[in-house]
Amino acid sequence: MELAQAAVEIARGAGGIVMRHYRERAGVVARKSSVIDLVTAADRESEAHVLAEIARRFPDHVVWAEESGKRGHDGPFRWVIDPLDGTSNFAHRLPHFCVLVAVQERDARGDFKTVVGVTLDPVRDELFLAVRGKGATLNGEPIAVSKVGRLIDAVATTGFAYDRLFRDDNNHAEFCRMNLLTQGCRRMGAAGLDFAYTACGRVDVFWEYGLSP
Repeated sequence: MELAQAAVEIARGAGGIVMRHYRERAGVVARKSSVIDLVTAADRESEAHVLAEIARRFPDHVVWAEESGKRGHDGPFRWVIDPLDGTSNFAHRLPHFCVLVAVQERDARGDFKTVVGVTLDPVRDELFLAVRGKGATLNGEPIAVSKVGRLIDAVATTGFAYDRLFRDDNNHAEFCRMNLLTQGCRRMGAAGLDFAYTACGRVDVFWEYGLSP
């Protein structure tokens, strides 16, 4: 599938940029919605690469990007990208972050459905790929979710929104409760990898509030 191959190539290019900045110990360059909502030079250069590649390969496609928002006019295809998910980890040199690239197609009713999803962990060189109707893979090998059926046998993971300092439903109570109901609850700091780890069975449960494309 042309779109899947393109998404993989674009994500790998962005991952190379992110890792170059990581090796060069690039730090925070700005804050966005709050003091804990960070952006780095790696975010910006990675996103610029992704935008340029999509524009070159698919000039009529719309793009929703983490840093720059929406680009292009509505059409049959839309790309949704996060050039560096887990920016706080990256900025603090915790080696747990990823590049996210998804492609959505408009259906007959005008709704967009995701047809390709790529999660690249450039630190571990792990590429998760999902194609609608064809399942999901990790570095080319099929993956499946956990078969654990009871919370007490499960490992859970979650995250906390950037605006958690200003909202009552900040997930703290849920985290404490799930930590008691399961074998343990993790907070790893990159929702894209939380989803991927759930998809391949490394963790059994994932939830988080306030996530958006």
